[in-house]
Order: sequence, then structure tokens, then C-alpha cells
Amino acid sequence: MAQTARKIDQKPEFERLSTMAIAMRYHLTRETVLKRLKENDIEPVVDEPKKKLYEMTQELIAAVNKRSDAIDAVKLRHEEARAKLVEIKVAEKNREMVPVAEARDIAAAIFGKMFAEMAIQMPKRLATKLARSKSAAEVTKMLKNEVERVFKGLRENPEGFLK
Repeated sequence: MAQTARKIDQKPEFERLSTMAIAMRYHLTRETVLKRLKENDIEPVVDEPKKKLYEMTQELIAAVNKRSDAIDAVKLRHEEARAKLVEIKVAEKNREMVPVAEARDIAAAIFGKMFAEMAIQMPKRLATKLARSKSAAEVTKMLKNEVERVFKGLRENPEGFLK
């Protein structure tokens, strides 16, 4: 009889937890815990209605911590995508990167202003001077100087070409 009393008084060798307690401890859903226990054929040590307890053996801990390679790959891709989005937002804030539409608008504005300057304004400014010039060399020099002036303005004040 003394032996029977000692067995009843002994505490279990392993901690006993419900699936919900296991889920909370390992930051999982209860469904995930149940699925992993079933996949590894782990049965509860206490199996009563509304009370199923599992001993926290090394086998159970390994089963609960075991992850699917497919799930890990999906999570990794998701985290990499989130990191890339954060890097893009930081680069945009630092003006190291601009959206394609904005770059297209800037290029269109610059080329539009250059066209107006070189195809519309420059001929008006040079028409009388070119008509009075005496040689092709003189015409070439005037055209070259005027084109250089337009590009110098672009280099020195690119914002002026965006207006």
C-alpha cells in the first residue's frame, strides 16, 4: 500500500499541457499544434472530454517546432519582398530613386523645353545674324555658340528646364 500511495503522490516526469497552452507557449495557432501532433502520431496522456493533456517530451517539442519547408520558403519570400519594399521607400525618400512616371515627366519637360529653345527661339534670335553672315564658317560658329549656350543653361540650371 505504501508503494501505491507513493505512485499517486509522484509528480509526472514531464509537464502536461493542453493544445492551447502549447500553442501559446510556441506562438502558434491551436490548429497548427493539433496538425503537427497528428502528423507525428503523438497522443494525449490524459484523454477526457474537454481535457486532453500532452506530456512535453522531447519528441513533442520537436514535433511542435518542426516547420514545413514549403511554409518556410513562402515566409522567406514574403519577408524578402517586405524588405525590398522598405528599401525602395527609403530610397524614394532620400531621392535616390524616383518612380518611372516621375522620371518620364521630368525627361519630357526637359526635352520639351530644349525643343522650344532650339527649334523655335534660336531660329528667331539668329535669323538676321545668319542672313548677314558672309561665310559658312561664320554661320557654323554662331550656331555652335548658341547650341553651347542652351546646353550650358541646362547643365547649370536643370530646374529651369522643368518649368
